[in-house]
Amino acid sequence: MHHQGVRGGHRPSQRLECGVFNNRVEQTTIGDGIRANVCYGCLVADNTVQAAAAFGIVLDESRVCKLYDNVVYRSQAEGIALLQATEDCLVLNNVSSQNGANGFITDGFRHHIDQNVFNFNGQSGLCIPGADNTFGRNTTRANGAICGPCSSNPPACVPPDVCLYGPGNSSFGDNMGPNPGC
Repeated sequence: MHHQGVRGGHRPSQRLECGVFNNRVEQTTIGDGIRANVCYGCLVADNTVQAAAAFGIVLDESRVCKLYDNVVYRSQAEGIALLQATEDCLVLNNVSSQNGANGFITDGFRHHIDQNVFNFNGQSGLCIPGADNTFGRNTTRANGAICGPCSSNPPACVPPDVCLYGPGNSSFGDNMGPNPGC
């Protein structure tokens, strides 16, 4: 499905299960490219979101979801966001670059974030204020500003490319950025 110059992108909401795949969303004039609200066991895959007016892809109050092989480019806010009540998701093989805010942010819990590319974003490439997340083998380079409290108390992963400040988060030390060992 191709959406171009639309007011808002693809928005399944208030569903216990949902799947959003094989879409191309371009130049939304308001709202997010793809937003999944209250979805359990959702799949968001093989989508391209370009120039969304807000978030590129956002999951809100969703649990046990899989985001993979998506491309988000030049969204005005976050590229990919897993909001606070989102839990237990796999985020794999996504590209989220040149967005106005963070390439990826999660306030949620227990996500596994692996093999993604988050480059040239307005803020951090990878911003993780949520707790008990695992991330590894991500590429984060040439990102702009520091997300959240990382600006006053930098964590082991050097911002602005990676900002990891939630409790209980862990990394395999194999993320690719200008500061190795994160």
